[in-house]
Parts: sequence; structure tokens; C-alpha cells
Amino acid sequence: MVLDYVLTKPPYHGGIIIKHEGTDLSARWAPIPILSFAKVLKEVADTIKDVGSIGYEFPGSDATLDFLYQNGDVTISASYNSGAIIHVPYVELLAAIDEFYRSATRNLAS
Repeated sequence: MVLDYVLTKPPYHGGIIIKHEGTDLSARWAPIPILSFAKVLKEVADTIKDVGSIGYEFPGSDATLDFLYQNGDVTISASYNSGAIIHVPYVELLAAIDEFYRSATRNLAS
């Protein structure tokens, strides 16, 4: 799973890259606050097993990213990419979120 960001409006805003096995749910169309998004991902990692689903609405738009936990896997869908769905093992998502969070906080929080 690829979970990354690209700075498009330095120092802290950019696009989000979300890809897995040929499915692309990237959001490069709007400047997204990367550190805030990293915190949301950390919340997903910490709570999704208990709450079952978590949604994220991108600032300044109606676009959403939705996470659904079932039987050890997480399904990720996006309102801006109808029909595209990522299915990823929970542990693989955790590793991707951890790397994204560490990268964002290390590189952008100063």
C-alpha cells in the first residue's frame, strides 16, 4: 500500500497519495493540511477496530474518504472516485499510516 503526500502549497499543504493494487484514491486536487490529515490517519489506526467505520471530509469541499473495518481488513472508499475501493489488511494499513505519520511529523512539524 502506498500512502504518501506531495507538497503543493508549502509549507504544510499538499495532495494525498493513496494507492493499493492498481486502485488510486489519491486526492491531489486541493491543498490538504498534511499534518491534520496525518492526525486523522492516526485516529483511524487507533480506533477503527473499535468503532467499525470512520469518515474524513476534506476541508473546503464535500469530498470524503471513508474507512470500514471488517474481519481484519479495512475497506477505503472515496466520494470523489465512485466505484473505486481499496481492500487492505488492517496490519498493512497500520504500517502505512505509521510511516505517513512519522514522515509528516518529522518533515513538517517544526
